[in-house]
Amino acid sequence: MKVEIIDREQTKYDTPESTYAAMISSLITEDLDWYYETFTEESVVENKREYQEANIDPRKKFDTVKGLKDIFIIDKIEYKSGIVLIVETHEQNGTIMQGPSTFVKEHNKWKVTNKFASDEDLWEYLDYIKPEEIVSSTTIIRPNRWNLNWYNRIKEHIEERKWIRGFAEKV
Repeated sequence: MKVEIIDREQTKYDTPESTYAAMISSLITEDLDWYYETFTEESVVENKREYQEANIDPRKKFDTVKGLKDIFIIDKIEYKSGIVLIVETHEQNGTIMQGPSTFVKEHNKWKVTNKFASDEDLWEYLDYIKPEEIVSSTTIIRPNRWNLNWYNRIKEHIEERKWIRGFAEKV
């Protein structure tokens, strides 16, 4: 399902999908107040505190959507006390990223939450495809350009980190 950009007046929090569309739209329109409205109260406090402690302007969040071409929700999963949307973003430079976005109900509205941010169970949904890894009819493979750094890093840490095992299985 493609995520469409909406106006603030169109915002509904009746489904995780509509909340996600509002959150992305708030970033694209650079509306920080609207952005915070899409999150749980606890996540807003945590987010503001982290940015303040790091001395980072919260408006830097808007940079995360610059260069986006399309966003798709590719799966929806019940998870603990909430819902996880698996989201795939396509950037203008060809990069494709996939990751989980988590939601819970707060005051009868679906809101983005950071509550599950450190859950290793969600790491399996992370993926990143660089533009040069996308094969097309014009792709020419040059073995002298292959880089073994990732292979060596995976091999070195595969036993101690669950997310690296998940990444290695996908690669």
